[in-house]
Amino acid sequence: MSNRSMSEIENEVEAINSIYEGCMSEWAPSIYDVHIPDSSVVVRLSFPSVYPEKAPAVMAVVKGRQELSPQLESLISSLFVVGEVIVFDFIESCREFLEQEGEGPDGADSGSYIDSPEASDVANGRDTGVDPTSSWIASEPVTDRKSLFIARVCRVESAQEAYDNIALLKTDKKISKATHNITAYRIKRSDGVSVQDCDDDGEDAAGGRLMHLLTLTDSWNVVVCVSRWYGGIKLGPDRFKHINSTARDALVKGGFISISKNSSKKH
Repeated sequence: MSNRSMSEIENEVEAINSIYEGCMSEWAPSIYDVHIPDSSVVVRLSFPSVYPEKAPAVMAVVKGRQELSPQLESLISSLFVVGEVIVFDFIESCREFLEQEGEGPDGADSGSYIDSPEASDVANGRDTGVDPTSSWIASEPVTDRKSLFIARVCRVESAQEAYDNIALLKTDKKISKATHNITAYRIKRSDGVSVQDCDDDGEDAAGGRLMHLLTLTDSWNVVVCVSRWYGGIKLGPDRFKHINSTARDALVKGGFISISKNSSKKH
C-alpha cells in the first residue's frame, strides 16, 4: 500500500473514531471492522492499495445479518467517487439502510454530556448585555477531567462574513476567556469558487482536524468555532475526540449534516 493511501486511511479512521468512538478497528493491515452506530452490525472492509482511487470492498458482515453483504457492497458502489474518501458516507448511509431494514438501535451509550451550571451559562452567553452568540447554534457542552468543550456553527456566505462572526463571538466575556477558540470555515461561493481556512488558536493541529471533519461531512457555507476551557489535567488524544464530537453535534443541530445522511450530497 502506498504511503499516500495509508495516510488517507489513517486520517479517515482517526476522524471517524473522533465522531463515533470505537467505530473503526484494524482487523489486519488494510482491513478494518466498521461498527455501524445505533445497530449491532459490524462490517469488515478491505481497502485497496490505491485507495481512494479505488473503492474499498465488503469482505463480510461479521456481526449481524450475513445476507446484507451484497446490499452493502452495492451501497459502496453507489456512493464511491474516484479520489474521494467514502467511509463516513458509507456509515451514515448504512445507518439509514439498516433502519429501513428494521435494525433498531442496540442501546449503546451514545456519549455522556454533563450540563453543569457553568457549562449552561457559557453555552448561552448569559453574562453579556448583547448576545454575540445569537447567530450561532451551540452543541451540547462536553466536560472531561474539568475541561469544557462547546462548539458553535454559523451559516456564512463569504470568508469576510466568517471572520466578522468569529470576531463578534469572541467579544463574549466567557468565550474570550476560553483557553482555545479553534475555528474552521468552508464556503462555496455563487461563482463556483470554493474557499476554506482554519485556525488552531494554540491547540496544535486542531484546526486542520476540524477542517477534515467539514470535508468528510461535505458541509458548506458554515463556520465552526470550538471553545475549550482547560481544566488543569492533560487529556492527550481525547481532546481531539471532544473537539470533533462537539463540532459534529453543532453541525447536526444547525442542519448542515443529518444523522441519517442520504447517499446524495446535500450541501
